[in-house]
Amino acid sequence: MIPSPTDIDQWFKDQTVLLTGGTGTLGGCLLYKLAIQLPTKRVFVLCRGSIHQAMTKLENSMPEQTDDILESGRVTFVVGDLTKANAGLKESDLHQVQDQVTVVINAAGNVSLLQDLRESVGENTVPHLALVRLCGTFQRIQRFLHVSSAYVNSFLPGGAVEERVYDIYGDAVDSAQNLKSILNTGKSPFTSSFAVPYNHAKYIAERLLLDASPPFPLLIIRPSNIGPAIRDPSPFYGLHMVIPLHSYVQFVLCNSTQRREELEAELPLENIIDEIPVDLVANTCLLHLAMGTTGMVHSAAKLYQPRCVGDIKRDCLNHTSPELIDDLRRSEISNHPEFLTHFTDMFTKFCRDWKFECTRSDSLREVQGPLTLSLEGHDAAAFLAVRIERVARRLLDTVKRAQASGHSLG
Repeated sequence: MIPSPTDIDQWFKDQTVLLTGGTGTLGGCLLYKLAIQLPTKRVFVLCRGSIHQAMTKLENSMPEQTDDILESGRVTFVVGDLTKANAGLKESDLHQVQDQVTVVINAAGNVSLLQDLRESVGENTVPHLALVRLCGTFQRIQRFLHVSSAYVNSFLPGGAVEERVYDIYGDAVDSAQNLKSILNTGKSPFTSSFAVPYNHAKYIAERLLLDASPPFPLLIIRPSNIGPAIRDPSPFYGLHMVIPLHSYVQFVLCNSTQRREELEAELPLENIIDEIPVDLVANTCLLHLAMGTTGMVHSAAKLYQPRCVGDIKRDCLNHTSPELIDDLRRSEISNHPEFLTHFTDMFTKFCRDWKFECTRSDSLREVQGPLTLSLEGHDAAAFLAVRIERVARRLLDTVKRAQASGHSLG
């Protein structure tokens, strides 16, 4: 049965949410929807550092919406740290969330692709297991949503990737043993099979969360690469993100035909750059929460507009003026050998021939209202054209600022 906007509102009206990662790109979008678009009873936002720092991050990422969020009267910021006991909450805040929270949305994490395995496990595995244990003390908890990554399955060779667990360990070891070994040695024989250590850390977290069998329903959302918003909190929210598509735009616009052909020899032009707008990820999260979905759910390009490498290359060259391309290529912004090596390595790892299935959301495409997954009225091609131009002009502005300060980007 497809829920109506009224059904969804009625469910959220009774919910008190604990949101982690609420100042990140996805977390900020979730916060906007919970505080402004939905009649959520209350939202506790766990912020690391200080409330002032959290406010500053929100004001920088969505300056036109932050006041509305704060004035909604439903948002409470609590200082904490998931790496510490009781999430680093002071006693009074801990008692509040234990007594009131009905839903936990765990969108926290460090998405750095440069961390080593031990560091990534320390931020993307261990704290989330501790949070689930802490939630076992919440008196009213009904549901727990954990944001993972579609690339937990980056050890798969390609083809269709379903919304389920794929086992990499076999009979060799279990997830708990693997985690213990990583914490002791910083190494695992399985890590080289993943695109980056971050993906392995998220994989371990998924497996151990499921093994924990918490006394409340567990939903795991696996986004692919998260792109700028198409609608909420505003179009192009999140444009600043360092993501594969933006890196490829930079590569195409700033490098010669010869360099592009060298990459294309390694990466077939028909491979998908799998990406989904951040507001569609947020809507996927909140819809499945309201529906009571459990287990794995993908939020990937099949819910938006799958684009292959060749299409992006063509659009970059078609939607950027020759003069702007000339300016960027003269700047040599992407010619540094370390950049080229890192870019090629990351791009070939993240743009393989995976097709992330999103069948568990098929029935929700007809939902209307602020959580819609419908693309009605949205021109994906025109949106991408504007986005490419903005990325290109931002690159040129970066070059000009560097030149004005006497620094080289080559």
